[in-house]
Amino acid sequence: MPLQTTGFEWSVREDGILVYRFKDSRRQTIDQWVTIHRQHQNEHIEAGKPIRRIWFLEHGVIPTPYAFHVMVQLTREVPPGTRTHVAAILESSRVQSLIQYAYSRIDARKDFIRFFSDEGEALDWLKSTEDVATI
Repeated sequence: MPLQTTGFEWSVREDGILVYRFKDSRRQTIDQWVTIHRQHQNEHIEAGKPIRRIWFLEHGVIPTPYAFHVMVQLTREVPPGTRTHVAAILESSRVQSLIQYAYSRIDARKDFIRFFSDEGEALDWLKSTEDVATI
């Protein structure tokens, strides 16, 4: 039986920004993201470094109820004082509106995540947050 791959990939840019790519929102994709997210968060907190991530959500990614549940859980797990920022690039404006609404309901600290349609703008914003504490 062949290994089942997920729709999640990650890498680290030379400037330390974590790059997460989502090709789908299947449960196994979300579960793999959660594992990597927690690992990166713990590593950065232990090292006292800010966490800067850029998410690429492809056009077919539709947030499922499970994905929303996980987003709420992960947001609540971030310790106070953690320097974290996420620039989310979404190909679909409908999905962008839906996720923005979800984050507005999840957490009052909305300044740690911003939504973009342009990678250059997203990276400029992330780079401008290097020394800013948010959560």
